[in-house]
Amino acid sequence: MNAVNKPQKSPLKVVPPKSPTPAPIETPTAPPAQKTPTTPEPSKSSPKPKADGKWVIMALMVVGVGAIAAMPFPNYVRGEAEIIDQEGARKAINMPVSGMVKIKVKTNQLLTAGDVVAEVASPEIENQMADAERQRQQALASLAAAENYLPIAEKQLEEAKTAEAIARSRADKQQQEIAAISEEKLPKIREIEREIAIIEQEIASIRNNDIPRIQIDIVSIQKEIEGIELNNYRLSEQLQDVEKSLAKLQGLAADGLFPSEDPRILELKNQENSLTSQIEQQTIIQSSVNQQEIEAKKSEIRQSESLIEQKYQSIAAKREQIKEVEKQLQDLSYERENDIEQQVAARRRAEEEVEAALRKVESEKQLLVQAEGELQRLETRAAELILRTPVGGTVLTANLDLLNNTTIQAGEEILRIADLRQLPGEVKIAQEDANLIITGQPAIFKLRGSYSSEYQATVQDIPRVIVTDESGKRELKVKISIENQANQLLPGTAGYVHIETGEMRVYQKVWLEVNKVLNLGKYLPW
Repeated sequence: MNAVNKPQKSPLKVVPPKSPTPAPIETPTAPPAQKTPTTPEPSKSSPKPKADGKWVIMALMVVGVGAIAAMPFPNYVRGEAEIIDQEGARKAINMPVSGMVKIKVKTNQLLTAGDVVAEVASPEIENQMADAERQRQQALASLAAAENYLPIAEKQLEEAKTAEAIARSRADKQQQEIAAISEEKLPKIREIEREIAIIEQEIASIRNNDIPRIQIDIVSIQKEIEGIELNNYRLSEQLQDVEKSLAKLQGLAADGLFPSEDPRILELKNQENSLTSQIEQQTIIQSSVNQQEIEAKKSEIRQSESLIEQKYQSIAAKREQIKEVEKQLQDLSYERENDIEQQVAARRRAEEEVEAALRKVESEKQLLVQAEGELQRLETRAAELILRTPVGGTVLTANLDLLNNTTIQAGEEILRIADLRQLPGEVKIAQEDANLIITGQPAIFKLRGSYSSEYQATVQDIPRVIVTDESGKRELKVKISIENQANQLLPGTAGYVHIETGEMRVYQKVWLEVNKVLNLGKYLPW
């Protein structure tokens, strides 16, 4: 790349008019232009050279040309330019869902971010919103019912707890009574036990007194019978002796050896009769005593034993009464325990009801949140059916009236918007001027034509590569940003750009332009 690094000094020494020395021009690659040496003003006392008029005129001309050559003026680098598409500058508005679209803008209309560009009517979303609203109302009603039932369940739980506490209090009191009874029996039981003790004493009296007395009487009777039997035995022996003696005497009398009417025979007969009579009387007495008194005594014993049995039955009945009283107490204790169990079961059921009511409330809240979330989502989608432009810009799509009130499928493009206030442009700069361009320099863009408006621009980017066009000319493609007043410019528009590179003296500009044509730097080392 042939760049002008140092402007050449003029071979002529000129005396310019007295004026302030112009400031040097700074470029990104070239050093500042050197100041033109000034010739000191000749002393007033110095003598004027004598020359003829021709040389004076020539001198004045040389001085004038030198002064003009040293004058600074704004320098511009010119290049062909074309407005290009800016990446991300165009925004397409697409259909979010299938439906009928109503266009709210016109072609070339200027918009700001957030302006409504179209509205979409979607029966599907409207039906979904209606269903979601019904579900939300149902969730609200279910939640209200669950919240209304929760205090009822909690009240039932409190009542169950109170009933359980009362049942436990009764049971504790009953247990205290049972404990007291175990230490000191009930009056009724004590009375029955006293009656049992009396009966047992009566039984003992019968066994220890009455029956032994009767048994003694029986023994006495038996002894009396034994005495009678012994007396009868003696009488029988005497009777046998008398009968033997009588038989002997009668035998002798029969033999005639002894008189039949002997007083001894009569006496023996009388003794025989007397003994026989006594034996019969003793037998009668023995028989009567044995049958009557013994039977009577045995009857008394049987009566006593029967009385004892009755007494035992009475004792058994009394003990059954005690058992019945104790059973009543035990049943009452069981009843209290059963009452406690029932109240505990009722309390647990009430707790389960409260827990179920709480779960129901939470479940209905979640369903309500889901229903409201779904409705909000659908409302968001419905709000998205009002299509707004996310960026400001100009509507580029033509024939929008043909799309109005037509059904468009989801995803299809409705219109396109571009921000045309700042348009990017590409400027072709000759390689020889590349070292004069830096970012941020102001520029002017003009359309081709004599009456083109001027558009302010700024150098945005300078690539680090030199390219060759179709004609073989080397150039640098510089990116600029153009202010598009009234949005008159469009991408693809071609024109010219003048980039202001700073001040440059006339001789420097001339040298630069001559060097472009003749490439003097190739032959001159300075």
